[in-house]
Amino acid sequence: ALNLMEVAAMETANPDGWVRVVHESDDDWDTPSLVEEEPGGIVPFHHEADSTSSTTSELSKRRGDDTDADGLDEKSPSCDTSEGDITTSTKERRKKSQEKEKEDENREGHSDKKGTTSSSSRGKATSWLSVGSGKGGRTNRSQSVDGSAGDSPNITTFKSSSTSDGGRVLRVCTTSNDNMRTKHVSQKYDDDNNGSTNSDIDDDDSTDPGPTLAELIQAPESGFQLKDRKYHLKTYHACFIGSEAVSWLSGHLGVNREAAVAAGEELRQAGVFEHVGSEKSFVDGNKFYRFTQKKHVVIIGGGFGGAKAAKHLQRDYDVTLIDLKPYFLSLPSLPACICDMPRLDRIKADHTNYLKQVRVIEGLVENVENGKVYIAAREGQEPHPPISYDYLVISTGSRYRNFLRDTEETQIINPLYPTDIESSYDKLLAARNIVVVGGGPVGVEIAGEISHYFPEKKVAIVHAPERFLERTTPKADKNIRRFFLNCENVQLLLGQKVASVEGGHAITDRGTRIPADLVYISTGFMPNTEFLAKNWSQYMDERGLLKVDQHMRVVGTENVFAIGDVAAITEEKLAQNAEKHAAAVASYLTARLNGKKPRPYETGTRVMILSLGPKNALIIKGKEVYHEGKLASTMK
Repeated sequence: ALNLMEVAAMETANPDGWVRVVHESDDDWDTPSLVEEEPGGIVPFHHEADSTSSTTSELSKRRGDDTDADGLDEKSPSCDTSEGDITTSTKERRKKSQEKEKEDENREGHSDKKGTTSSSSRGKATSWLSVGSGKGGRTNRSQSVDGSAGDSPNITTFKSSSTSDGGRVLRVCTTSNDNMRTKHVSQKYDDDNNGSTNSDIDDDDSTDPGPTLAELIQAPESGFQLKDRKYHLKTYHACFIGSEAVSWLSGHLGVNREAAVAAGEELRQAGVFEHVGSEKSFVDGNKFYRFTQKKHVVIIGGGFGGAKAAKHLQRDYDVTLIDLKPYFLSLPSLPACICDMPRLDRIKADHTNYLKQVRVIEGLVENVENGKVYIAAREGQEPHPPISYDYLVISTGSRYRNFLRDTEETQIINPLYPTDIESSYDKLLAARNIVVVGGGPVGVEIAGEISHYFPEKKVAIVHAPERFLERTTPKADKNIRRFFLNCENVQLLLGQKVASVEGGHAITDRGTRIPADLVYISTGFMPNTEFLAKNWSQYMDERGLLKVDQHMRVVGTENVFAIGDVAAITEEKLAQNAEKHAAAVASYLTARLNGKKPRPYETGTRVMILSLGPKNALIIKGKEVYHEGKLASTMK
């Protein structure tokens, strides 16, 4: 462990030197002390459990003279950055330093029996890191114990953690380039193998002391500052500037700017970030860079909300869309397809046609647990592996509660399922009596379509409230009543509920028997959240809706969002509201990338266009009906 102040003192004392960190193990880190060798040579830190001496005083004491830290020789090991290896002169000085270290050990009589730690590296884990940059532009490479440049492309970086007394320390970690995850290395030394080193990698997450440097620089609020950058009328999204990144690295690592550039270049070579226009090296200047590894957003549901969110986020995030079907379907247009089957093909769009950078998975989500989404296995197929996410967007929509069952004489239709509409079309052509249960927007539109295309068929609308569209203005109810009363084949039964279907009749709670060959269910709203009931019930209200905050985040979580019909917001469940929810989520996530303040979602009164057959419609907003006629129908 390196105390931050000691790192700063060491850089001041030897700005062009290497620091050698020696510790017994990855556990029980105590205050490190400084052991000085030849001026300009290798300056090792080593772990001593009982040592509390400061950097400067320990340095002077072990030198045996009055020279302070500022008196160190400025000559230091050089590094050839063109090859990435330490030069021959550095190796010679290091060899001399190691010989001097052994002499000091023999002279001072260090003994393991006393519980002290020798300055020799034998039996201890050693890491190398640069606290400064010489004239050669030293890089922050991993080094082997003998001081030569390691062949492994791993990055030795700092980790910050808290001490028992409330202070902060920096820990050294080795970061693997392939996945930028921490590897805890315990090196063993073999006397019979010429002091060669064997590394045992421990991937136990329970001992992970904190984030790696690659993770720290990508932290949304404390890492590199990302913004949309403009250059020659072109906008580069979520980028950072080289000079700003160098300042961040210099300040957080306690190194000068040249060393920070070297560390940044190593991160670039490891694939953590890239230049926006080419494979240029990392420089301390006004160049644009962006992270190559994007955060993973999983969206469940490909309706208006889910599709819109995917389209907004696909540029800056790695997006996976999970949907029951491989295409987008305009649900508000389904009532118009009941009597016009060819229209079904015109209200579909394959997800891959408009989501060019999104991974689309067709399947049914059965559970979300421990940061992973589980997809139900299909018959005869292997189960899909769990999908991890950084952010989750739940946009699974809703359905009608089908409380009736088919009988020999009567077929029950859910108008939100295209398969039901297609399978019932022949029955519709042969039917004489049709019942529509529900007088909301969907029920009204279904009755309007059938009454127009099939004036010879009898249509009965059964609605429990006393007026249509009871959550909107009474003026809308007045217009709807007037329209249907002008249709000779439509019967209105308000203030009643369908209780059962038997003997070719729909029977209401008042005992009214209505002849029924087909019954369309358009009432009994149910959010599609039952797959969350096992592990997410604490985030839901009594209706099964997910409670959300002003940014559409599920209350009690930091990275899960609910949009569309599944969000517990007091407003009409409209497609345009779902799209506005998606825009709010995209705004929040984009703002996190760019370091801006996210725009909260604002509910409001939306414009609703309600079809009354193919040639008539109402434009409704708030307490007013603004238009009724063919123009409104054309707009819809």
